[in-house]
Amino acid sequence: MPSTGRGPGPWSLDTLYDLFPMVAARRTQRAGLLSGGEQQAVAIARALAANPRVLLMDEVSLGLAPAVVDGFYRLLPRIQQSGVRILLVEQDIDRALAASDRALCLLEGRVVMAGDSAGLDRDRLVSAYFGAPSAPGFSATKTAGAPVPLDKRVPLDKRVPPGNSVPPDNPEVPR
Repeated sequence: MPSTGRGPGPWSLDTLYDLFPMVAARRTQRAGLLSGGEQQAVAIARALAANPRVLLMDEVSLGLAPAVVDGFYRLLPRIQQSGVRILLVEQDIDRALAASDRALCLLEGRVVMAGDSAGLDRDRLVSAYFGAPSAPGFSATKTAGAPVPLDKRVPLDKRVPPGNSVPPDNPEVPR
C-alpha cells in the first residue's frame, strides 16, 4: 500500500496533542460536534500524523475567529522547524506574507507575480490579483493576453470547459 507520508517521524500522537491541546481535550468527541477551529486543528493534526514532507494549508483562516487564527499562525514556525515545508493558500494577504518566505499570486490559474514575501508590495499584489498589469519590481509570469477587466469576467460557475457544449437553456453562459 503506498504511503502518503514519510512514516516514522517527529509527529507522534503525544507530540500532536502537545501542539493542539484542544484536540487532546476533545479526542473522545465526534468531529462533527467540534467547533470550526477545533475541526481545523483536527485536520492539521491528521495531516501531520503522516509525517509529510509538505503540508498544504488551504484557507486556514476562512470563517474562524481571529483568536483561533492567531493560534494557528503561532504554530507554523514549530511545524516548519520539524522539517515540514508549508504550502499556504490564504485569503488574508497580510498574514500570508508575514508567515512566508516566498509568495506567488495566481490569477485564473497562472502565476502573475512572484517574489520574496518581505519585499512584496501589498498594493501591487492586490492589483495583480485583480487583473492589473504586472507590478514593476517583481518577476511576473506573462499571462495569455491582456488582463480581463473585472466587469467583463465570466463567473466561474458560468464558464464552460473546453470541448463541452453550452446548454441551450442557459443564456448567461457566453457563447
